[in-house]
Amino acid sequence: MARDASVRLAFGGAERVFRLGIGELVELEESLGIGPLALMRRVLSGDWKTAEIREPIRIGLIGGGMTAKEAYVLARRYVDELADWGSNMAIAGLVLEAAIFGPEDEPVGKDQPAAMTETTDSTSPACMETAP
Repeated sequence: MARDASVRLAFGGAERVFRLGIGELVELEESLGIGPLALMRRVLSGDWKTAEIREPIRIGLIGGGMTAKEAYVLARRYVDELADWGSNMAIAGLVLEAAIFGPEDEPVGKDQPAAMTETTDSTSPACMETAP
């Protein structure tokens, strides 16, 4: 089962879809010069720069299906101009978290056949038997 990594969050007066797929993550890395996990740590620790809040939101909106122009206008209005950094920090953190770990309600592994979800470790009796 492929992960979608999208998340719906309230932003700019409406519920919006945010998604950082591989293409968006590459754009984010190139834009900020930092990987997604390191960026998420910076955002959640409070040790962030303004672009590190704006860019996951803007690029996440594009990944969620918005045009680049629409995403730019919303990010400009509700991140740069409104400057509600506490709320925007939470949104950026949740968008990054969904990209890295998947949304909390995403059914990871639920559609896999049972054989794919079972594991055999090296201490199980079947693995310890010697060949005749």
